[in-house]
Amino acid sequence: MEPETAPTANQRLDRRVLTAVELNGHHKQEAVALKTGAEIWIADDGSELAKELEKKLKRAKFAPHRESVESLLAKDAPGSLDALIIVGPDNDTSGNFLSSAFRLIQFAGPALRKSGSNGGSALVTVSRLDGAFGLAELNGNGNPVTGGLAGLTKTARHEWSEVHCKALDIDAESGDVKTAAKAIVDEMLREGPVEVGLAGKTRNAIELQSTSIDSLGGGKPLESGDVVIVSGGSRGVTASTAIALAEEFHPTLVLLGRSDAPQSEPDWLSGLDKESEIKKAIHGHLNGSGGLKEVEREYRRWMSNREMNANIAKMEAAGAKVVYRSVDVRDGDAVSKVVNEARKELGPIRGVVHGAGVLADRRIEDKTAEQFELVYSTKVNGLQAMLEATQKDDLKVVALFSSFTGRYGRVGQIDYAVANEVLNKLAQSEARKRPDCRVVSVNWGPWNGGMVDASLRRVFEAEGVGLIEPRAGAEYLVKELSSPAGEQQPVEVVVLAPFENGEADGARNSIRFNAGTSQGSEAAENAAKNSNAPTAAGESIAVERAISVTNTPCLKSHVIGGKAVLPLALSTELLAHGALHGHPGMAFCGIDNLKVFKGVMLDADETQTLQVVTKEARHEDGQTIVPAQLISHRDGKRVAHAGGDIVLAAKLPKAEKPSAAPDLAVDARDRDAIYAGDLLFHGPDFQGIQRLEGCDANGIAAQVDCAPSPKNWIADPLRGTWITDPLALDCAYQMLILWSWQQNEKPSLPTAAANYRQFKRRFPKDGVRIVATITDSKRRQAKADIDFIDSKGALVARMQAYRCVIDDSLKEAFGGNQLR
Repeated sequence: MEPETAPTANQRLDRRVLTAVELNGHHKQEAVALKTGAEIWIADDGSELAKELEKKLKRAKFAPHRESVESLLAKDAPGSLDALIIVGPDNDTSGNFLSSAFRLIQFAGPALRKSGSNGGSALVTVSRLDGAFGLAELNGNGNPVTGGLAGLTKTARHEWSEVHCKALDIDAESGDVKTAAKAIVDEMLREGPVEVGLAGKTRNAIELQSTSIDSLGGGKPLESGDVVIVSGGSRGVTASTAIALAEEFHPTLVLLGRSDAPQSEPDWLSGLDKESEIKKAIHGHLNGSGGLKEVEREYRRWMSNREMNANIAKMEAAGAKVVYRSVDVRDGDAVSKVVNEARKELGPIRGVVHGAGVLADRRIEDKTAEQFELVYSTKVNGLQAMLEATQKDDLKVVALFSSFTGRYGRVGQIDYAVANEVLNKLAQSEARKRPDCRVVSVNWGPWNGGMVDASLRRVFEAEGVGLIEPRAGAEYLVKELSSPAGEQQPVEVVVLAPFENGEADGARNSIRFNAGTSQGSEAAENAAKNSNAPTAAGESIAVERAISVTNTPCLKSHVIGGKAVLPLALSTELLAHGALHGHPGMAFCGIDNLKVFKGVMLDADETQTLQVVTKEARHEDGQTIVPAQLISHRDGKRVAHAGGDIVLAAKLPKAEKPSAAPDLAVDARDRDAIYAGDLLFHGPDFQGIQRLEGCDANGIAAQVDCAPSPKNWIADPLRGTWITDPLALDCAYQMLILWSWQQNEKPSLPTAAANYRQFKRRFPKDGVRIVATITDSKRRQAKADIDFIDSKGALVARMQAYRCVIDDSLKEAFGGNQLR
């Protein structure tokens, strides 16, 4: 439940207005290097512009290839690609092309990044607005939905620093495709602003100008009783603004939300405030039959219900009539039905406030099409449904909750950046259709409430990003909407909070976190919800996962003593996922103080529920350190299985050079020889050692495979790609088992590692060379430093002070490698 906030903190917010400014000839014009004969894909939208682009590029001695997006996606993944140009269609307003454009960027990304690292590459998107990103005329021929392409580009430039990214906008009114094509090619080869509008021979950039909030207001757009439709308005920051609207205008508020309508709180819960008391009451109401998970789920449901009731009560106390309707705002027919009923029962619709939104933060390569669709459709389809349902109403105010993610781009939020840019441009279009309506799309900075917990608050502080106090944000929006409608009023505004010294500039560069929505980050939301679970003091549950041989079939290939054993490599993957869950968009850099406490062992028909619990993050030398443990509960007692300090950062550490390999006696056993005997217990999924290179007292070296897709090992994986590489890591541990057999005639198992650092986001598909150098060897244990090296000799990852226990009693357990 959102905490009470002070009526006002006299916080002075920074309001910035977007303006288009012409780039003169003196602007810095450094060239972008693309080699002669560079391979360039043009995503053909079927227009003459795409054809003309192909001609211009050929004349410039490049090698363009023009096909539709779907045709390009049907090709084999390119090994290398020097540039990708995506031209927005002039007539498709459904947004389907944006989803396809995302998938194409995701598909071509590895090749673009490879070329970028080896000399230069470019990603260019072309929207069709007015040559000024909707800040000029934007008449009927412009396609506002293509404005979402800039969100793709602005996010890619943060995640792919090696790729030159440009978001261009051409004037949809101009029929001069030759001039437009030349300008696009010229701009692709030019450094400068990430966003450039092209109107004939004029080049426009976007600037933000700070304006005083004190000058806003002066009007009264809504009368008492006027009906305002509000999506996402019963909880979170949108509810704060709905309360302020109620206080100022006394309207009739029709709240649309995904949750069921709030109900009266039952007597057995009434009056209870402490979490422990509430959960005890819930457990009793379930007749003692509910487990921890069910109690937690019921707790969250009742607290959500309490928050909704409290907010609605505040709106009514302020003088508003409030009606709540449970509806999926993405469902146009359902929204239309609700709005029609409201109009019939309550009167004509006079205002629309769209605050609904969700997040599913993942980097470009990790994000699924389903996640993209959910984020996009909630924001954009929801708005389109509300505008369609009210197209014949004489609206006086339209307020859209956009985000500074759309303006600046942000790591992990490519879908959210796209959705909010479409929101911004639809607002521009709507303002021109409704000259007497105050239409504004507010690109909010993060709010101090909702899902911004103490950990996220410190991250914002480290980045110099202030938090908007709910009351200050709500009062600002009332002033914004009270400003008279007209051509002079800006449509897109960025609103940020000051940070300590009164400056809000930190948000301009913030690329990792954003809480400027009514729903907040999905990852942060889940972490916040789980933080109430029964854990140790200062801990929260980041991930909860039921593990069995059925849902994790790769465990059939990892059996010791007749039981399936969760490999340390998969435990490490879960720990990393748990840390990233509460810090979306950051890069996994490694883990310190990795320790094994007790193995996770499963019978053939057994299921265990595992949790990754995290403690409050600390910040050191530009890195975020998240203590994490993998635990379970058995017979009411907590069991710790593995743990360590997960190291996160905005970008991966710079790769070090591989260590000098030790001189090793030749040992050229191949895969068949390695796995044929009883030295290792690993079944088919974990038989990743291709061949040994050498092994003696100094260490061991081998060529190994990397892991297949997570879906090949896990029925319902948490991610579409691995964070680490569990097969490569496990092969390193297997190699140390082979080493201990040779040197001690006994097997070994991993127990700890001082640190692990990963220098590349993905292990190479063609495998790695692993070199383990023994640094200390005793009768019962050994220590080693382990390098993971790609085929070009570059260091992919390094583990230092790996420790294993060497035990004769493991021989019998290794022999029982069949599930009983």
